[in-house]
Amino acid sequence: MSLMKISETDKMLTEFYKRLVRFNDKARDKAEGDMHKYLENFLHGASFAMYSDSDLGNLCIDILKRSMKEKDYPLMQAVMNFMNKSNVLWNTQNGCDHSYMAYHIVNYLSSAEYENLYRAFPQGLPLASNGHTMNVHAANLILCLLYKDDYDRTAIEDKAKKYITSKQPKWDRAFVACLLGILEEDTDLISENIQVLCELLARTDVTSFEKLQCQFAYGMLAIAYNNLPQDKYELIRMPEYKNFDLGYMKWLIEGIFTKESLIEFRKPCEILNIFMSSPISRTLIHQPYLNEDVSARQKKQFFMDCDRMNDELIQYVMTKGLK
Repeated sequence: MSLMKISETDKMLTEFYKRLVRFNDKARDKAEGDMHKYLENFLHGASFAMYSDSDLGNLCIDILKRSMKEKDYPLMQAVMNFMNKSNVLWNTQNGCDHSYMAYHIVNYLSSAEYENLYRAFPQGLPLASNGHTMNVHAANLILCLLYKDDYDRTAIEDKAKKYITSKQPKWDRAFVACLLGILEEDTDLISENIQVLCELLARTDVTSFEKLQCQFAYGMLAIAYNNLPQDKYELIRMPEYKNFDLGYMKWLIEGIFTKESLIEFRKPCEILNIFMSSPISRTLIHQPYLNEDVSARQKKQFFMDCDRMNDELIQYVMTKGLK
């Protein structure tokens, strides 16, 4: 089932569906009957199409604008979830460790259950060090927040405090400051920087869709709600800006999540319905250069193990009745 009627999407997505069919045909030809290989090729192509197709993007912008105007929170959640999930389901080599997931999981939590944070950051991960500085600090704060006894909290907090007073971009520092505020239960720090996330979002390198609603603010507040005592959470000053809807935030923390997809994919691409309903992969990392003749620094570097993560997703899809 989908929230949007096929008649509402067909006209705008004609070229998008043609593109998906081409990806599907090429994947079947290359697979030569190997179902795993077929899914690997098709899901890779389809995930790229869903992330980059302008017709699909424009449709989702229109739907989000409508849901915002009508205060249709189930539809708002569904369209944000569709766009965010298509971005995190399939993983491509990014040259980073699990720090890469910090930015994306906060965005995703604007429309998904909080438990997904544990899939993005399963217990046992080392501290992040290989990635964008903002994401490294954010990832380590999340690890400390989830598994308090497993890491040196003081060292993590001290490094984060130094970062948020640096000359790095203000939005980046606000992103880290929100997580630091949650960890330290500093509601003033959270309040000040949630406002910054909303106000400066338009100046950051995000899509037109993301600029309509500050999904990062919703995600941060979802993390805060699930980790702060209730009386502390209630002290947070909610952002006052055009891209933040307090009603949606209240609806989100009530835990009402529609299980219907925004769009129902038709034959021959109906496998994407299973793909989009799949849980996001548990983050896996590895050291690909550990036994290579490289510098000691390279040997120690962790990277996301995208091949294994995608394989887990393929196995899930295959068990859900692929014919």
